[in-house]
Amino acid sequence: MSLVSIVTPAFNGEKFIDACIDSVLAQTFTDWEMLIIDDGSTDRTFELVQARAAQDSRIRVLTHPNHQNQGVSKSRQLGISQCCGKYVSMLDADDQFEPAKLELQVAVAESHADCVVFHGRGVCIDQNGNEKPSPNLADSFNRFASHDHAYDFYKHGRFLIQNPILNSSSLIRRDALAATAYGFEQLFQYEDWTLWVLLAQQGSFYVSSEDLVRYRVHDKSASALVMESSLVEAYSYIEFLLSVIALCKSHFVRERAAGLLETKLADAVKAYAADGESILSSMPLKKVTPDTLTQGVGPTLPKPKSKRRWFQAFTSARN
Repeated sequence: MSLVSIVTPAFNGEKFIDACIDSVLAQTFTDWEMLIIDDGSTDRTFELVQARAAQDSRIRVLTHPNHQNQGVSKSRQLGISQCCGKYVSMLDADDQFEPAKLELQVAVAESHADCVVFHGRGVCIDQNGNEKPSPNLADSFNRFASHDHAYDFYKHGRFLIQNPILNSSSLIRRDALAATAYGFEQLFQYEDWTLWVLLAQQGSFYVSSEDLVRYRVHDKSASALVMESSLVEAYSYIEFLLSVIALCKSHFVRERAAGLLETKLADAVKAYAADGESILSSMPLKKVTPDTLTQGVGPTLPKPKSKRRWFQAFTSARN
């Protein structure tokens, strides 16, 4: 039985999966197993990981029934369900571990029994493995990981505004994962951010100032897809807040997420309205105003009697 289980979902990752696996094989800590979940890849990913598993018995390959594509959240959950380690280390298929990653984190985890999640810094690399100069997408994670310390995730003032945890740098106690409702359906991104919010119900987190991973950003990476589209970013964040409201047990966290959700939705409506004004002004049509919209359709709808009434009803139903 291995002490650390590494969980790596992979979808059409033939370009980077070998480098990912090589970084695990190069670890100074050797008591690990690696579970690679092929998420219905249509390229050579499945063949490549099977070949690597045949070379090292510590590598296991999993698939969904009928080799279906189920998404990263469901794939991680499948891997977690098959883990045997005391700790679970997340590793995205396009990222790489630094050689001492597991050794450093296991030592910290063994001496901080009150902490359930451990994470740290990352070096941002491009599709060819070359380091990207700052500013880059690892900067915000690295600023948070300025020094080693344990902390309460909920007391980190921006924990629902900016994700402070680089996913591939994380090491998690498996018993904490087992006690967390995880593996839900999500259409967009930020499923890892949702997991951190839920895991914070189990205990404290520990952040290290060490470079633990090489975080790859390329045209098809999840981070790049979010950054290049304001619409994807907005929908991802809205879905994240909805997931927190639905799944988190803390009333304080749910109410804070509800407030942020209202603000984000209002911003989204303003953005759409601005686009609409631009389109209408360029068309030879009578401009639509709030007054004209209400003409001939009866009285306007009454305003809610209290703010966030929907959230109050949701809270009452849960309690």
